[in-house]
Amino acid sequence: MLPRTYSPATQAYGNLYSNLLDYVVSAALLFYILTLLGLFRLRRTRPEVPRPYKAFGYPLVPALYIGAAAVLLARSCDRGARRAGVPAQEPRPAVDFTLTTFQRILMRTRLPLAVSLLVLGAVPAWSQSSSAPAVSCESLKTATLADVRIVDAVAIAPASTGSPRAPLCRVSGVIGKEIKFVALLPTGWNGRFLMGGGGGFVGGVDNQAATEVDNGYATAGTDTGHEGSPIQAGWALGNDERRINYGHLAVHRTAETVKTLIQTYYGRAPVKSYFMGCSNGGRQAMMEAQRYPEDFDGIIAGAPAYNFTEIATSFLKNMKAMYPDPAKLTPPLVSPAVMKMIETKVLAACDVKDG
Repeated sequence: MLPRTYSPATQAYGNLYSNLLDYVVSAALLFYILTLLGLFRLRRTRPEVPRPYKAFGYPLVPALYIGAAAVLLARSCDRGARRAGVPAQEPRPAVDFTLTTFQRILMRTRLPLAVSLLVLGAVPAWSQSSSAPAVSCESLKTATLADVRIVDAVAIAPASTGSPRAPLCRVSGVIGKEIKFVALLPTGWNGRFLMGGGGGFVGGVDNQAATEVDNGYATAGTDTGHEGSPIQAGWALGNDERRINYGHLAVHRTAETVKTLIQTYYGRAPVKSYFMGCSNGGRQAMMEAQRYPEDFDGIIAGAPAYNFTEIATSFLKNMKAMYPDPAKLTPPLVSPAVMKMIETKVLAACDVKDG
């Protein structure tokens, strides 16, 4: 238990709350000073270490804080030393906890508290910095990656409307025999990689996270190793390589390839890597989590179409209902006119109610 301090000048005991607060603030200031000194030492001894986050106002703000905190710490220690003696024979007068006394306590401690809160809220909280490219976009055309052929690398200016809203580098290429991909690398990179999934059977480069490039993410998509309709799978017949690529391998290889491109373009690897996809993209997300958990730090699997046997069976059931006679495939049982009539009736009955 901390002793109550006695002041011979005022012949009164100090307030325990005030003493305890001084002790806590002083300890906090000491460790904050050590933390910021460690920051200066790290930047001096290891300048090559990637820094996706930077100290606010470095080096001026951290240096000013160290100086101010050192003065406050010295004053706090001096005040504690001057009131350290506690005469045993002195009486213990009652402490008057009036509003005035409480106000004096706050006045005496508000400066170190304010500085400490400033540190907690600003100095140790690193401000996220955007990373500029280390090389030109065009130079990626000649990038050498194992079993990867770069087709093109083009600098894209912001669009007047829609996406992209910021300049970026668009890199397209082929992995292995036929896995096509497109990477979007923003000029103002936030240090993170977000890959998007593809819907249906894909059949063309698809990236469900493409618009996130506007938020500073490096992003990419793939055709999963084949071209064709997103609702037809004739490409898979008798072709095990395409089935494996579509099933799981193409997303994995694209993620590895784009991470290498990011390292080349920005001069450092992503701080975090994520994957997001819906429907078949959700299935891709689940396959990544199960087969290649090291690819991404976070995965979003939306409405994953992971049970293909059940999905295909339900499709067949619906088709049989729509076309009960295999010899007569036109028109369907529910014609476009009937679908339009249903839409009109539903809107008339429900549109006002759902707002």
